[in-house]
Order: sequence, then structure tokens, then C-alpha cells
Amino acid sequence: MEDEHHDKRRDSLVIDLVYWHLDGDDECFQFSYETIVGGRWKVIEKLGEGAMGAVYKVLDKNRKNFCAAMKVEDDLFEGGVLKLEVHVLQQLQKMKGTVKLYDSGRRQNYCFMVMTLCDKDLMTLKREHGGAFSESTILRLAISTLFAIKQNGKLAIRKPRDGEQLFRGTPRYCSLNTHYRKEQGRVDDLWCWLYMIIELHVGLPWRGLSYEKEISTAKENCSQGNLLQGCPNEFGKIHDYLKTLKYEDRPDYYGLFSEVRYFKRLNTVNGG
Repeated sequence: MEDEHHDKRRDSLVIDLVYWHLDGDDECFQFSYETIVGGRWKVIEKLGEGAMGAVYKVLDKNRKNFCAAMKVEDDLFEGGVLKLEVHVLQQLQKMKGTVKLYDSGRRQNYCFMVMTLCDKDLMTLKREHGGAFSESTILRLAISTLFAIKQNGKLAIRKPRDGEQLFRGTPRYCSLNTHYRKEQGRVDDLWCWLYMIIELHVGLPWRGLSYEKEISTAKENCSQGNLLQGCPNEFGKIHDYLKTLKYEDRPDYYGLFSEVRYFKRLNTVNGG
């Protein structure tokens, strides 16, 4: 990341911080319209915000009509993850399907990263299409996302760390190992992938729950029949296979690709 003092004087002249309160005591900031960050990125619109920061649509002053997404995190909070996200994205830049990292930096009170401005998320697109994707669309999503996971899965895996791990993931989609605070491996990525595809296809049984403990309990008590109701038989084969994998196992990605391709008749897919 950029040195904390690089362009500090210049940024102090153009950054206008507006404070608001969260949970009574915690303070975060947001950037006002047309704020310039890093001497290059002009804030156009706020796309979203959370407890520790926000995401903005920004315009690149160095490239005509080029927009990107800028994620900003208050550097005063302990446990911030943006610096780790920057590091991970840097390692993934050569892999297909990864958003591009254009810039990152740190200032006195915040960190920022600028990356590809993506289109609407899949859940929004699903709602806009009547709440369901066609099976041919699900097939294409499953194959493309599995390919992205496979690229990462080729990397070496380290020995699992001892003791309880921090929770890292989204409760709706993460594996039970993640809920149990165990080290996550390649198989845990595939559980997330399978849950995501089920959610996009027919919906997950616990989609109405909000708290992690409730979701974890629902996953523990959910039968395979209930989880996969309305799904092609191949989903069940994938589910059974994932249950056999341990942390150190390298998944049979080609076998998974074969199962995915079968969950839709080829003549229907070609015409879908």
C-alpha cells in the first residue's frame, strides 16, 4: 500500500470528511461529493456503507470517462480487514475472473482500495427476473464460479493452525467447519459454492435467518432432502462427495465439472 505520508499534504486540501454516529459512540466518516482521494479518484456516488466504512463510485482523473469502485475503511477501528483484502487481491491479479485492483493507500484516519466497478449482484438480477434463474443460467453460473475456485485450489495448502480460528465468511453460505471455528480449506470453498448455487436456484432453507448461531443450527439439522428439494439429482452427488473431503484433500474439480454439466440436458442448455 502507499506510504502513509505520500500526498498527505495534497489530500488534506481536498478531502472533506463528514462524521456520523453508529451505535451511539463509534464514529466513522464518509466522503462528500467530488472529494479527491489519492490525487486521482473523484467521488461521484456512494454505493453502500457499513459499520467501518463505505463503498463509492469514483471517476479516474487520469483516464477519460473511466469509473471504478473505491472501498474506504476507518483506520481507527481494530479488526479492520481492508488491508488484508488488498493483499489477497494482489495475489489474485493474474487469475481470470478476478476484479482488478487499480490503487490502494493509507492516510491518517482511513485506508482505501480502488477496484473494478462491477455490475448488479446476482441476487438483484434474480429478483429482476421474477425471483428465479433458468436452469441453463444456473449451469453457466455454476461452471464459471467453479472454474474461478479451481484456479485458487491449485495453490499449495499449508498445515492447519491449531486451536479455534476466527470466523471468516458469510453465515448464509459458509461451511459448518467455519461455524465451528475450524481452519478452512479447499473443501470449505466448495461448500460455499454449492450453497450459493442452491440459493440462486431454489433458495436455501435458512435464507430467512439472520444470526450466525441460528443459521449454524439450521445447517446441522437440515436433511439433504430438504436442502436439495427441487434441485437436480447431480446436486445430491456433489453434496455426498463434499462430505467425504477433509481439510488437506485436493478436490476432484474435473469430476465436479462433469456432474455440473449433467444437471441440465445439453440440448436445452444450447437453446437456453
